[in-house]
Amino acid sequence: MAGASPDAQIASAVTALTRSGGGVLQIPAGTYYFNKSISIPARTIVRGAGQGLTTLVFRGLSYPPNLFSGSSFGIESLTVRAPMSAADCNVMSIVSSYGCTYQAIQKKRNTEYSWVRDVDIRKPAADDPPPANWNRTAYVTLCTTAINSEASENLGVDNVFAEDCYNFITVTGQSNYTRATNIRFAYRDMSFLLRCGHNLVVENGTRHFLGTARINNRYYIGWQPGFLVGQYCPTSFTKNVYYGNMTSTSENQSWNE
Repeated sequence: MAGASPDAQIASAVTALTRSGGGVLQIPAGTYYFNKSISIPARTIVRGAGQGLTTLVFRGLSYPPNLFSGSSFGIESLTVRAPMSAADCNVMSIVSSYGCTYQAIQKKRNTEYSWVRDVDIRKPAADDPPPANWNRTAYVTLCTTAINSEASENLGVDNVFAEDCYNFITVTGQSNYTRATNIRFAYRDMSFLLRCGHNLVVENGTRHFLGTARINNRYYIGWQPGFLVGQYCPTSFTKNVYYGNMTSTSENQSWNE
């Protein structure tokens, strides 16, 4: 990706892939700095050279700060670094729906398979400071999730590592068939937030609770933070959930102190 800026090159590639109906957006080994989010065209795979080999650094994003969004996509074999402290905000929001964070208008649900595979989600490095105009309150309130399946179907998450996030996976809006396997992540609030989702599988992984409820300013999550299955939709509910072979550890055993 030599020559034009990474933002310009990605924009050009996205335009071409949109016109052709999808394909592969190949990003070679190297570190690339982005000032804009990446909206993935339908039926497109974003593929790096490997975890730790292809690194995408996002910085100075405007709201909504989703790093990737799309309706039917694959994201694989790369590392992502956030534009601000993951302890204060989310590291990465992958929205598997209609390219938006909130579904304001009901559309036909996308049933094509999407995946996130062999991806590292990292905190920013020392040379990735937050932008000067960063609105901490807005970001902390509005973005907390590593991977978000919003009113979508058939999302697979495999071999994904998240270094620091509030919630690892949020499933909302009557999403169906979300499967997360071989995962490792550190979280500060609820590792899995399941709202209105059906047919969910979480297995074979490790979750590590960072800090304490008091430090994280999360008094409401109770003595055992980390997993919430709730009914937040007036017309649906969560059902058919399998959770198994997950190891749980914590940075501080006195979670609420």
